[in-house]
Amino acid sequence: MITEVEASRQYYMSINTIKSWVRRYAGSTFFAKKNDNMNTKIICEDDIVIKLEKALHEAQLKISSLETLIDLTEQEYKFDIRNKFGGGQLK
Repeated sequence: MITEVEASRQYYMSINTIKSWVRRYAGSTFFAKKNDNMNTKIICEDDIVIKLEKALHEAQLKISSLETLIDLTEQEYKFDIRNKFGGGQLK
């Protein structure tokens, strides 16, 4: 993070402009402190992991329910729904 004076020099803007931006946008995430940004990143990564784990669990449940549906259908109609490996295409 740079100081207001450093930002003024680096971006060729007056110190008053930089100060007014800081006052105006002090609560925004753009001007958040480094620690806040790091905490936010950790929280965001944790949220992503939680969402991915939930999606994985839902996909596993879907696969399980579809396999059960296929099993029941094969038993009921005595018809092999699953293709056998190397069996070729059905005609």
